[in-house]
Amino acid sequence: MDRLFDWHAVPDTPIQEALARQKPHVRAEFDQRLKQSTLNLNEQGLNVALNWENPDRRKCARSPALMRCAVVQRRACAVLRRAC
Repeated sequence: MDRLFDWHAVPDTPIQEALARQKPHVRAEFDQRLKQSTLNLNEQGLNVALNWENPDRRKCARSPALMRCAVVQRRACAVLRRAC
């Protein structure tokens, strides 16, 4: 998320809510990067979905979940601890 131009951090907030609070051009860049990343992974034979949009989280091997992480800040994502 911290790689998106003009991203404004919203500490201690679920990613869906933080994304909803961003400016339209930030959300558009997120969608564009998501589509490109999904396509790249699909080309490698992986059927992926955002962790909050994954229809069946119990079957992660079949459909891995894409998770956000703070690259610049190098902080662990609490959601990863709850993921499969």
